[in-house]
Amino acid sequence: MEKLTILVVDDEIIIRDLLYRSLTRLGYNVLTACDGLEAVRMYRDHQDEIALVILDYFMPNMNGWEAHEQIRAINSNVKTVLSSGQPEAKMTLAELPGITEILIKPYLINELQDVVQSALNGVQSDKE
Repeated sequence: MEKLTILVVDDEIIIRDLLYRSLTRLGYNVLTACDGLEAVRMYRDHQDEIALVILDYFMPNMNGWEAHEQIRAINSNVKTVLSSGQPEAKMTLAELPGITEILIKPYLINELQDVVQSALNGVQSDKE
């Protein structure tokens, strides 16, 4: 069975590395980007490989929502998990079109795994 590829986008290197290691251990191929601009370029170059995008919401240069909109312009069916360290953002983020899942930091690896599996399966979990 072919490994699925996930694009991880976060401006904090510690979080990018943690996600890279965690998702690799869970059996995924992982590409990383440090901001929304790099994410859009990487998605454009690797869109046929990428099964899921995990985007941090608050980043310099281009935030996660702006990056998501540009990626959706490339592929309107992209599966996207939007991540934020601000729990109060969950309700607002849940209303954004095209967002498959919301992941609030900090999270445990089992929460990450559940959200990724749910997003890949196209089943939205209860975002409330």
